[in-house]
Amino acid sequence: MIKLLFYLIPILSLFLPSIWVNYVLNKNNRILLNMPFTGNELGKKILQEQRITNVSIVPIRKIDYYNPKEKKIHIGEDKLNKKSITSITVVVHEI
Repeated sequence: MIKLLFYLIPILSLFLPSIWVNYVLNKNNRILLNMPFTGNELGKKILQEQRITNVSIVPIRKIDYYNPKEKKIHIGEDKLNKKSITSITVVVHEI
C-alpha cells in the first residue's frame, strides 16, 4: 500500500491541476449576452493601451499559445470571438 501511494501521489500531482483547469474553463465557456466584448476585442484593446504594436492575435485550431519569434498570440477559434469568461481569461493569460 505504501508503494502504491509512493507512485500515485506524484502522478496525481501532475494531472489533477490540468484536469481542474480544463473543468473550470469548460464550465465558464458559456456565451454571456451582457458582456461588452469578445476575447479578441479585449486582447486588441489591451495591446493598444499598452502600446504593443508588433504583436498580433490570430486564430488557431489547437492549443492556445504565444509565439515569441513570430510575435503572435494564437487563440483557439472556439474562444477567440466568443463573449465568455473563458475567452477573455485565455486571451489575457496569453498576453
